[in-house]
Amino acid sequence: MPDRLSDAEIKALAEACPGRVEARQLLEAAGVSRGRQPIWNVESAEQFWREVSHVLAAGIRLDERARFVGDGRASLLAVAAEWFAGNEVFARAAAAGPGGPPPGEGGPGAVFDAPPPERAADCAPSVLLRADYLVVPFVELNGDRAALRSWATQRQRESARLLTGPAGSGKTRLAMQIAEDLTAKGWLTVLARSGSPLSAARLGYLRTAGAPTLVIIEDAELRPDETLAIARALVGRSTASRLLLLTQATEALLRGLRELALPDTQVAGMFDRAEPQTITPLAPGPHARQVHFAAARSAFAAELGAATSAAPDAGPWADIEDLDTVLDVHTAALLAALPDAPVARPAESPLTTLCRHERTRWPNPAGAGADAATSPGTGLAAQVITAVTLLRPGSADDAEALAAMLPELLQTSPGELRSLLDELRRQYAGRWAVEALCPSAYGEHIAAVALAQSPSLAETIAKAATPDQAVTALTVLGRALPAHPELAEAIGDIIRVDPERRLLAAIDLLPRLPDPDMFVRVISKRVDDIPPGSPALFALLDRGRMDRGGPELDSLRAETLRVLTSLPDHLLGGARSGLAQDPALAGVARIVDAFTQTIKDLAIGVVDPKSDRMPRNPEDGTPVLPPAAVDVLRGLMRSDLWRNQGEK
Repeated sequence: MPDRLSDAEIKALAEACPGRVEARQLLEAAGVSRGRQPIWNVESAEQFWREVSHVLAAGIRLDERARFVGDGRASLLAVAAEWFAGNEVFARAAAAGPGGPPPGEGGPGAVFDAPPPERAADCAPSVLLRADYLVVPFVELNGDRAALRSWATQRQRESARLLTGPAGSGKTRLAMQIAEDLTAKGWLTVLARSGSPLSAARLGYLRTAGAPTLVIIEDAELRPDETLAIARALVGRSTASRLLLLTQATEALLRGLRELALPDTQVAGMFDRAEPQTITPLAPGPHARQVHFAAARSAFAAELGAATSAAPDAGPWADIEDLDTVLDVHTAALLAALPDAPVARPAESPLTTLCRHERTRWPNPAGAGADAATSPGTGLAAQVITAVTLLRPGSADDAEALAAMLPELLQTSPGELRSLLDELRRQYAGRWAVEALCPSAYGEHIAAVALAQSPSLAETIAKAATPDQAVTALTVLGRALPAHPELAEAIGDIIRVDPERRLLAAIDLLPRLPDPDMFVRVISKRVDDIPPGSPALFALLDRGRMDRGGPELDSLRAETLRVLTSLPDHLLGGARSGLAQDPALAGVARIVDAFTQTIKDLAIGVVDPKSDRMPRNPEDGTPVLPPAAVDVLRGLMRSDLWRNQGEK
């Protein structure tokens, strides 16, 4: 059951342990190790204990000192009752024992209530862009909210929907507004944030909650297993159940989840019936951007205590018509509200300008006099952010394990790195020892710049990554690839470390990516890294069969076919060289080679029409197989007839 502390318990703990030392001692005695405790970067003890409540609510792992395995709240309050015997709040909680929501707290949503971490007064400005801090008001300029509300209130017992759109398009803000609308109608609404998996106890509560329920899963493409677990908790309930998946992927994600759910036909059917909804992009022209900009700039100015003019187009970011996403507009508004923001350089995006501004705040072990833009200190901070962005810990335990491996990974001392991690965590309001930056588009932007400046960094991370971490890194990079094409090299570096396994794993990621075709054309270049004759080549050929995937796999099919058809040349290279040198057989060898090459080009031209490998008639330059014939042949290769012949 939930581990969240009640308001009365938080107040009692703050009065009993008002300082950092005694608070840490109490937590350690309750089984919360030092590395899993929040850092003391708050203005009051009550704020610290509220952070502890958030940590406990996330279901962190306790050590052997815990009084109750799996119940951090009960363990903490049991120790507090012993240390402070005269405290009635602790005594009452200890007598109640483990389990159940804190007494006196109302509403089913209290079980899942986990506000974002308290942010420091001098936090990094980008923290204000996070949707969960509710700094910027929701702006409604289209029918997306009405469409989601209509879906949620339909008569079906259970239903799922995919809300898709590029990073920074406003999916989380829209979903939070829908949650607020439904909460007002008595619904239980749960936002499963990225990096905050629902514990087994909370999944159990979902199964038995009597109120109609909406669960929103952020970054669903990165969390297929969590998504399935939540879906299993929702199906078969007696009241309305809605599952809203926020993602940058296409509707192919629903098919992938359906296949993962089988043989559970109930959950698979939920994804089979689900519909995608693409969030409406910003309309062409200045109006929508100016509305978002004005609302955001006023909100940021109020938060920062800065003055702002009444004119909606005032400030250095007046020209916002070319900005693509809501996040871009909000970032421009934040820069306009910051009193010390740098001037944007020509053709520089708002995120780039903001990153340039925040780099001067990053921890700098090289010394205060070093250049903040180029010093090793800020370089190390960027490398840490990049490693965490790619490996993306999904829980406090994952974060602690990643923090422990970073000194060796980045070749720096543990003490220096711990100081840097604590400061980054303070500046970016992190919950764990290390955590991917939010908004994710900002962290991915920093990672793209760092990987370009340090080309060996991706390979270094890839060599240290576990198989699961490598898959996560490929997913993150593949998701960011459309916005950052320069990440293609980093994707290749990660695959090159273990091409036989990681190429096959990369194919499984395609339903979870926004542009599968672009990703496949990047990974196809790594087929040559597989040793000749490796079973992985034949596995790739089988995985890329026309009846198993769409046109996004064409380039991979072509590269695999090219490598496989070159195997005879590889195996018989010496013998063929001898034939070519024999005057009597050289002509025949050239004819055979030309014919063989034509057949190869024909096959590759069919499986990948974009390859431009289709042989052409020497008379008029037209393809030997016209596009219409290629389409017919490809259709046959996808048909049941072709599949049945292959099985025979």
